[in-house]
Amino acid sequence: AAESVENDALAIAGAKISLTQAVAAAEQHVGGKASRAEYEHEKGQSVFEVEVIKDKSVMDVKVDPMSGRG
Repeated sequence: AAESVENDALAIAGAKISLTQAVAAAEQHVGGKASRAEYEHEKGQSVFEVEVIKDKSVMDVKVDPMSGRG
């Protein structure tokens, strides 16, 4: 499991946007505040997953690491 986490961490080098930019995109998309963010590789695709809080509800927003779109 630790090796998988390390691979995800190293894979972020291939993203065209930063984690900070992904958080900003997710917050703007939902109109809330990010509480957690991570870079994941799932089903053969890499994605930023940002947890955003708005009006006491929690939403998981996926942001494309190449385009920056949610």
